[in-house]
Amino acid sequence: SILPVDYITRGMSDTLVCSFAWDGCDDSDGGALVGSYFKIFRMLRLFRLIKLLRLARMRRLLTKYQDEMDVASSLLLALKMITVMVFFAHLVGCAFYYFSTREWWTEADKKLMQTLGQLPWLQVEFGLDYDSSPLEARYLAAMYWSFTTMSTVGYGDITATTYAERVFAIVAMITGSFFFSIFMSSVMSEIETNNMHRIAFKYKIHTVKMFVNDLKMRKAQRRDVLSYFRGQDIKPYNERELLFEMPFDMRNRILQSLYKDLFVHSPIFKHCDEIFRTELCSRVQPVSLPKGLMVYRKGEMGNEMYFVHSGEVEIMDPRGRKVYGILGHACFFGEGAVVGYGPIRTDTMRCRTSCSLLSLQISDLQDLAAMDPRIYTQLRRGAGKRRGV
Repeated sequence: SILPVDYITRGMSDTLVCSFAWDGCDDSDGGALVGSYFKIFRMLRLFRLIKLLRLARMRRLLTKYQDEMDVASSLLLALKMITVMVFFAHLVGCAFYYFSTREWWTEADKKLMQTLGQLPWLQVEFGLDYDSSPLEARYLAAMYWSFTTMSTVGYGDITATTYAERVFAIVAMITGSFFFSIFMSSVMSEIETNNMHRIAFKYKIHTVKMFVNDLKMRKAQRRDVLSYFRGQDIKPYNERELLFEMPFDMRNRILQSLYKDLFVHSPIFKHCDEIFRTELCSRVQPVSLPKGLMVYRKGEMGNEMYFVHSGEVEIMDPRGRKVYGILGHACFFGEGAVVGYGPIRTDTMRCRTSCSLLSLQISDLQDLAAMDPRIYTQLRRGAGKRRGV
């Protein structure tokens, strides 16, 4: 019972209008006055185009697939925009052809044709008997005029000569140029959106170059600073800010999928409950470092510890010549600076490969320790063993 009601309320009206036999309205027997009325009725044949407006429902389908297929989002958006552009050009071209036919020629148009030889574009392109020319050729010519008019190119090889053509050409130029400008601005906006990651990276590097130039650093220092920031995964958004805008359940699922393996396999956190691990995941900050870069050196001040998400980190002597050990996935280091043994680093850490680390600030660790004091105790005990305390 729902389908008939839905059809009556939404689709029945345009179906009745579009299915009416407007071609049966003939002005041959009614005189000039009646003929002019029937000409108005024949214009209502354009209501058949209402059927084509149902194609707009494809927009929701394309949007759905665009959200689900994130890899091809740009391709789907371009396909959607091109489809809309071609569809609009199709409507304009078909309407221009319709207003160029003989039934729209006025007496003034016919007089100009006889005295000045100003023929309509259909007769110029296809001869006096244009109805016998191939339909594909006439359609292509109308589409050609539509695109050249909307894009404001206007080569002038197909021009409006009759009154009906000129009136419609004015409407087409106004609406078409407006629609084409929206189309081009959407294309440029999409290109700029896809390059946001690159734009953010270039802006960051440009800022760093201004920084090192203003401080007049030496070449070696400039190289180290630029190498560090070029190795960073600079993003045009704040990951932590976006995560905290999400509901707790959604944030929990996302963070668990990102860092679940890391903290589940860690001997200190594997016995913690899900709420604690979710809070821990929301407190850590991702850090990407290139191969060979020092994470920190012995004697430096520190107020955070690190977890190895991917890659390998070397424990080295202060001069960077001897390797004492290698830390891999789910390992952590630097905890001595955040568990009460002082902020001075007692070892030197270097990236053996390109690394993805997670840093945890001392203030965040204190908040987590309030949730589960055992974590702080275990970290302090482990840091004491490394320091020989």
